[in-house]
Amino acid sequence: MRTSCRVALGAFASALLIGCAEHDTAAPALDTEAVFAHRADPAAAMGEPAAQRNFVAVLSSADAGTDSKGRGVAMFQLSHDGTMLRYRLNVANIENVLMAHIHIAPAGANGPVAVWLYPSGPPPQLLPGRFQGVLATGTITDANLVGPLAGMTLADLVTMLDGNMAYVNVHTHQHPGGEIRGQISVPHGR
Repeated sequence: MRTSCRVALGAFASALLIGCAEHDTAAPALDTEAVFAHRADPAAAMGEPAAQRNFVAVLSSADAGTDSKGRGVAMFQLSHDGTMLRYRLNVANIENVLMAHIHIAPAGANGPVAVWLYPSGPPPQLLPGRFQGVLATGTITDANLVGPLAGMTLADLVTMLDGNMAYVNVHTHQHPGGEIRGQISVPHGR
């Protein structure tokens, strides 16, 4: 029940954030229908090309341990061949964003940065004032992996995502350790 509520909340937050975007860019949209309609692919089990796989993180201040009103949703879509992970990160009610990353750690624990989402690499880049909308879109490949995954493959990151061992963290000037955060998971229905 709790997972269903989180997924429904994520879908609602995504629709709300996309509809209310102030600083939206013309970046290509993820197939959000596919993000929330993930199912096992029997073809992949037979050695045929795998279907696209999807992951989602619903970001909140509760997961980050702050009192922020900020919210967000990060959607990820793995390419058929497993060499690219497309992402879109939407946020709302947040100010003075510095950076956003994928960190490696289980729920409730802090871990090292494995991928930069905003900006696409160091150093941090301040977005002054209130921000609402698409914070970042892009594609993650082996070359984007840093920290504990540096020199490894995207398959290693996907293993972390499958194991619920990674989270998205949005860092701000007010909360440099992270203002909103959410564990990345495989969506299980609507």
